[in-house]
Amino acid sequence: SVSTQEYGGEGVDAIPKELVDQCCQLVKANSIQGCKMAAVDVVYTPYPNLKKTGDMVAGQVGFHKNKRVVKVNVEKNNEVWKKLEKTREEREEVDLQEERGNREKEDQEEIKKRKKLQREMEKVTNTKRTGRNEK
Repeated sequence: SVSTQEYGGEGVDAIPKELVDQCCQLVKANSIQGCKMAAVDVVYTPYPNLKKTGDMVAGQVGFHKNKRVVKVNVEKNNEVWKKLEKTREEREEVDLQEERGNREKEDQEEIKKRKKLQREMEKVTNTKRTGRNEK
C-alpha cells in the first residue's frame, strides 16, 4: 500500500499523473506476485473510501463507493523505478498518525496565511477604488 497527501482537497483527479505512475510502480515492485508479472492492475481511492471490517483478513480492504475507485494497468518501467531507488529513504518506528497530524496542522496554517493575504489584497483593492484609506 502507498499513500500520498491530498492535492488541495480536489480528490484523486488532482494528483499529477507522474506521481500516480510512481506510486503504481512502487505497488507493483513491492507485491510478491506483482513483481514477477509483466503487468498488473493497481487500484487507488481516497482514504475515506477504504472500508475495513472485522471479518476481513489482514491486508484485505473493501470500498464504500466503487465509483471512487480508479483502476490502472501498470507495466514495469525501469526508468521510473531507477529514479525511485535513488530517492529511497528507510526510517525505523514511523508514527504515521503523528506525521499526518503535523501535515494537517501545516496545511491549516497555510490556508490561514492565504486567506489573510487575500483579505489584505481585497482591502488594498477597495482602498484604491474608493480613493480613501479605510481603518
